[in-house]
Amino acid sequence: MIMFDQASASDVTQESLLRAYHKIHLYNPQKSFAPWIFTIARRVALNETSYQELRLHYAENLSIREIGQIMGKTETGIKVTLFRARQKIQKAIGRGISL
Repeated sequence: MIMFDQASASDVTQESLLRAYHKIHLYNPQKSFAPWIFTIARRVALNETSYQELRLHYAENLSIREIGQIMGKTETGIKVTLFRARQKIQKAIGRGISL
């Protein structure tokens, strides 16, 4: 389960609703709306988590262990998230997408 403080939860909610608004044309009205919007929110929340871990590690210079303690995750979990986030950034740069 992903836990956020109130400000981060508000950011995730706002970003989720904004993405849903821009992608509403992809929604299939013959299916339930709740799973669709919750999938968007989950993906936004996971990205928010990756961002927080990247920021703590590279901007705040915290160790993997310190980040794990702050976020309530194992060191291995933090390493995996950071690795995947770095891969995603490299892939975006390779495609010429600005971050």
